[in-house]
Amino acid sequence: MINESDAIEELRRENESLRIRLEEVTEVLTAIRGGAVDALVVEGPDGGEQVFTLDGAYRPYRAFVESMNEGAVTLSRDGTIAYCNRQFVDLIGTPLEQTIGMTFLNLVAAEDRLQVEMLLNQERDNSLRAELLLQQAYGTAIPVRLSARRLSEKSAIYWCIIVTDLRGEKLQHTLRESEGRLKVFATNLEQRVQERTQELIASRERLRALANELNVTEQRERKRMARELHDYPAQLLALSIMKLAQIKQQKGIPPIITDLVYKVQELIVEALNYTRTLVSDLTPPMLDEVGFLSALRWLAEQMQRHQLSVTIEMRQEEDIKLPGEHALLLFQSVRELLINVSKHSGAEEATVSLYRYDDELRIEVKDSGAGFDVFTKAGGVKAGGVNGVNFGLFSIRERMQALGGSLELESAAEQGTRATLVLPLGEVSGKELGVRGEEAKEPEISHKARGMSAGRSEYALPLTPPASRVRVLLVDDHAMVRQGLRSVLDGYADIEVVGEASNGEEALADIATRQPEIVVMDINMPKMNGIQATSAIRNRYPDVTVIGLSVQNGGEMQQAMLKAGASVLLSKEAAVDQLYETIQAVQKALPT
Repeated sequence: MINESDAIEELRRENESLRIRLEEVTEVLTAIRGGAVDALVVEGPDGGEQVFTLDGAYRPYRAFVESMNEGAVTLSRDGTIAYCNRQFVDLIGTPLEQTIGMTFLNLVAAEDRLQVEMLLNQERDNSLRAELLLQQAYGTAIPVRLSARRLSEKSAIYWCIIVTDLRGEKLQHTLRESEGRLKVFATNLEQRVQERTQELIASRERLRALANELNVTEQRERKRMARELHDYPAQLLALSIMKLAQIKQQKGIPPIITDLVYKVQELIVEALNYTRTLVSDLTPPMLDEVGFLSALRWLAEQMQRHQLSVTIEMRQEEDIKLPGEHALLLFQSVRELLINVSKHSGAEEATVSLYRYDDELRIEVKDSGAGFDVFTKAGGVKAGGVNGVNFGLFSIRERMQALGGSLELESAAEQGTRATLVLPLGEVSGKELGVRGEEAKEPEISHKARGMSAGRSEYALPLTPPASRVRVLLVDDHAMVRQGLRSVLDGYADIEVVGEASNGEEALADIATRQPEIVVMDINMPKMNGIQATSAIRNRYPDVTVIGLSVQNGGEMQQAMLKAGASVLLSKEAAVDQLYETIQAVQKALPT
């Protein structure tokens, strides 16, 4: 009977023998894998020796398996790893000598082991494919695809498995999903931005319309109050003065009563003068009767009360005839600008210049005072709340835009301020407004005034218009596109955007009134598209040049636009860089 110590010793010897044999097998496999062994000599079934050559046709296959990008594993029937290539070793992060002899299932993530075990033990199929997680030596689970085939070699059964790392594929799939979600998000975001932008534009237009109505209502109320003051209190005060004068003419009145009448009369005269001041402050009394220019001259005299000397300059003798509400709003705007000069610039002098350029009336209020930050003041607010100057300029700008005009500002520190009110005149005739175009001479501009470019705002334009500017009409059914095109062209002194239209019908109507030289025409528009409008323009107004715009500017679209009479067709994305140069090119190509 073998005692316990002998049994333990026997097991130790057997383990040592197995370890030595495993090391020998590992060395042999390593040598075979490295190409150091060309043949194997093994004992044959009859006791003789047999030589198996590894050279020849087998060497390329061995090299192929060792160098392939996928892992290659051979499993015995019980799932032991009998062979693996270097790629598989690198994949799981375990040394080769430790990988050979491992149980493959131990490398599979716990949640996938049952699936792999069932696949390896199946009897019906000789091949299998599965995606699962392999556990790396340092604990990270990686996604792989197994492509396996069962082979029978005499009495032994093996599974030959190709292991493909799916991390890159999974990453690409995740990226594609992320890109898809990002595109959906971007589309939704763009749609929401467009909706919000349209809402803001609509809201701004409604606010502007309300502001205009508020201004008009304010002016009407001012006029009503002025009329009430003029027709009742002023008349009663004047009548009181006359009655007192009659009392003074009476004989036999005691001197004390006479002195009292004089004092009362002086008080009533003072009250009447104050009432007249209120009336004139509410609305200029001569605006409707004697005209806009006379009202400005009267305003210049009134500004003496604010210690400001105002000079009125105009190039023609004829007065300017404006619709009543337009004239009143312009007058109030000029007065507010002059009051700002008096209160905030520190200047004692100011100049108001009027001139007409084409179909625009331009009224410039200029001083040589302290100046200010145009972008802060024109915005209407400042840190800490609303400032009177800010709000006043903002209100004037909104008022002018409601009339279809604009407010242009230039200012620089210690170089004064130039504010220009621009109002399209439209149907007003040249006779009513005096000379136009080149005949309208501009007032002399001092060297100091020309040096004020440091504080130009987005509203500012050169004080002296060029002798000849190309008149351009923008036609597009998207307001943001028109605004973008206008912002591009407004930066050039030799270009004047005379109007905007949202479809072909509006374009034809605007050409008749605004007389542009060039029409920048979109193709896709409601009511009348750009091709139809271009053909109509070329038939009715052959001297007008059309430059087409489209998101698609090639093929049939381009041919149709050119056939309709357009000089050129630009893509919208190229318009920012090419529109100005194209306008110059088509102008030069026109016969003189």
